[in-house]
Amino acid sequence: MTVRALALKDFRNLSEASLELAAGINLLVGPNGAGKTSVLEAIYYLGRGRSFRSGRRDRLIRAGSEGFRIVARVDTGGRSRHVGCERGRGGEQRLRLDGGEAEGWAELARIVPAQVVHPSSHRLIEEGPEHRRRYMDWGVFHVEPRFYEGYRRYRRALAQRNQVLRRLGKKAELLAWTPELTRTAEELTAWRRRYVQRLEACLVEEMGVLWPGLQPRLRLRPGWKGEDLGAALAATLERDREQGYTTAGPHRADLQIELDEGVLARDRLSRGQQKLLVFALCLAQARLTRQQATSVLLLDDLSAELDAERLTRSWHRIEELGVQALVTAVEAPPLPAPALFHVEQGRIHREQ
Repeated sequence: MTVRALALKDFRNLSEASLELAAGINLLVGPNGAGKTSVLEAIYYLGRGRSFRSGRRDRLIRAGSEGFRIVARVDTGGRSRHVGCERGRGGEQRLRLDGGEAEGWAELARIVPAQVVHPSSHRLIEEGPEHRRRYMDWGVFHVEPRFYEGYRRYRRALAQRNQVLRRLGKKAELLAWTPELTRTAEELTAWRRRYVQRLEACLVEEMGVLWPGLQPRLRLRPGWKGEDLGAALAATLERDREQGYTTAGPHRADLQIELDEGVLARDRLSRGQQKLLVFALCLAQARLTRQQATSVLLLDDLSAELDAERLTRSWHRIEELGVQALVTAVEAPPLPAPALFHVEQGRIHREQ
């Protein structure tokens, strides 16, 4: 997948912008606040349905405007696709695909598989499991065609069980949801396990290039104790009834990132080192998913916490993998880029 063209209207501080992008590295240079990150954020929004900077979608609309529009032309497997999104201040939203209405975000996500590394990416390493679970499931979604529907079935069963818990339903009602919950949970966990095993091998190779000598390990914690979820649900039944929600299951899973046996990466690495590890995690996913979907890498201020040697290694690794990347910087690094854009005060122009 390659984003060939991007058009924005009233998105963040960009009143109107249009870019023709290169297949390799696209470098966006300009002062802080000029709008560089907004370009990355727009592509991410098309592929994820949310921002990587703010949970409030109304903040994405330019001040004084009633809504924003994002449109992209994407080359995928020799076919040109047109994807777009419009959103108003009232929350109304339209998703577009090839001139018609898209079915939903999952359809756009398959066409625009976007990954991002930004100044707060260390949260993937440092903070709670929801960040790592989202990272992991993005990859499983792109390599396992049945994952999305399986995940939806599990969430429906989980919601029904939680509803019974909240209204203090009878034990028999809760037990009625156990077979569907455990069956779908086992499917999700099996897909996750297979993916994590393959991902770890790719991650070790990427770190061997970017940081020789460091060999991270990935460990999936499924979200419950013991081998059998049914037994775990029985053991936590009274606690679940007291709290009003299900405390065991794949929705509580975590992708544990270790450097040595039992030593978590977050306990040893600095912020800059964590950022490099997150970059390697994104490269590993890009390698693993590219048979189904080639990712676009969105790298916001990548050079801020990397020394010259590791920045050069990272740059060359992007070139070797042959993926498209959009990289922002205050000043252009002395490294080759097929396309260079200057961004100033919400205006973007490409250097010829």
